[in-house]
Amino acid sequence: MPKLPKIPNPPTPRQPKAWDSPPRPDEGDAGEEAVWAAVGRALSKWEDLEHRLSMIFGILVAPDADALPAQRAYGSVLTFRGRKEMIDAAAGAVFFSKPDPDLAKALLSLMKEIGNFAARRNEVAHGSVATYFGPVGTKGGMPPALLRRPDKATFVLRPPEYATNKTALEPGRFLMEQAYHAPIYAYSSVEIGVFERHFVRLTQEAHDLYIRLYRHQRTPDKP
Repeated sequence: MPKLPKIPNPPTPRQPKAWDSPPRPDEGDAGEEAVWAAVGRALSKWEDLEHRLSMIFGILVAPDADALPAQRAYGSVLTFRGRKEMIDAAAGAVFFSKPDPDLAKALLSLMKEIGNFAARRNEVAHGSVATYFGPVGTKGGMPPALLRRPDKATFVLRPPEYATNKTALEPGRFLMEQAYHAPIYAYSSVEIGVFERHFVRLTQEAHDLYIRLYRHQRTPDKP
């Protein structure tokens, strides 16, 4: 009897990550102010996180000296990707000369997670508050029930229409509207608040890691 071919197991579905862009909500906030306030809180918490990262960079490159020059150099780099690469490069040199596998792994893991959340931070920073009629199908749009009730629109943070990589062209929804720039993401104050809480958590983790790095850097090497 011929041997039957082995049927491979179906691939394991990818589990959602905390930093993934959430599904667009069914509705946004009743007023613009709630979205604006959520944006301000989230961005402020992200800056607290960046401050902790500047401290981490400082202790990595100047463990026995004033870290202020290193922190100023960190802040002079315009993109988060560039600042992250500075920390990664400095950490690689530190742990090469003074190994600590657990600490190195913890820092690498933290920086990777922060790097993933940076995409959400950028969306919050560069979005605009606009009216919202909820998702339709797999893209943006307006539910049929609201076609005659534009007064029922709510508000979300969404990408501006000129952001080609964050919008998709769809047929117009209104009379004389040639095309609709359907947003890839739409965040109410609820979704932005979730990001904010993650930024706060990451800030605390960065602070705790800075303490560990401080002790590692200030402990004399064994003879």
